[in-house]
Amino acid sequence: MRTTAARRFALLASLAVATPLAPGQGLPERPRDPWGFRSTLDGRPRMVTIALDRDLWVAYDATWCGLYAAWKGDVDFDGSASPGEPRAPPSTPALRGARDLEGPDGAVWWIARDGEAVAAKPVWRGYAFDGGQVQLRYELVHPDGARIQVEETPEFVLPEKLYEDPASAAPWLHAGMVGFRRTFAASGVPEGTQVFLSLRAEVEGGYLIERLLDLVEEDERTPDGRTRRRMSGRLPLDSQASTNEIIFFFERQAQLPDDKKP
Repeated sequence: MRTTAARRFALLASLAVATPLAPGQGLPERPRDPWGFRSTLDGRPRMVTIALDRDLWVAYDATWCGLYAAWKGDVDFDGSASPGEPRAPPSTPALRGARDLEGPDGAVWWIARDGEAVAAKPVWRGYAFDGGQVQLRYELVHPDGARIQVEETPEFVLPEKLYEDPASAAPWLHAGMVGFRRTFAASGVPEGTQVFLSLRAEVEGGYLIERLLDLVEEDERTPDGRTRRRMSGRLPLDSQASTNEIIFFFERQAQLPDDKKP
């Protein structure tokens, strides 16, 4: 498991079906141009980094077609790492900042038939910019040869733009938090087949889950007496719905000092 010196603990909300971008939401101002790019990252090849907002960068592993990390910070193209982490070789891009969320290691996509789930072979089909957003494209191959197409749209959202009263959606949700929404659309799913995405998060404060299956929870006390919960499970994608989504909410972090920026 990857470690980080300055992790914040995610607040997790899972919704059954995505809603269109709220009229008041608008698209955030991207903090970099280009704001999506391929490179190595932390010594890992085939990574796709997306600067959704100055408060939210995300990276995906194109080998597994899954999330690597979400964080507040940027990428150090000279190869320095987060505080407390070893320095990467020169000229190797490295994640810089406190990680809010990390994806599972290894296989993240599963296909179930007749109640038996097997790991799908993920095939990266690239990404495209459309309407000011980025769409990641995957193909999932079942051992019997069936091929399922999945499109994911990651986005930065604000609770106060999604809900008139954020606390009405969850008592721990409030204005000013950072939201990371992952929206999925699956096609080519054979009858009697279901697609699952493995997820994990570290949660502090509370959570709302509607559709996470095979949920595993583990509580521990932090040194200052708070309780945090490690959670993992599988999100089933409803192929009959136009889209599915899950939203992770984080407390906003302080901006990187100027002397820490590239």
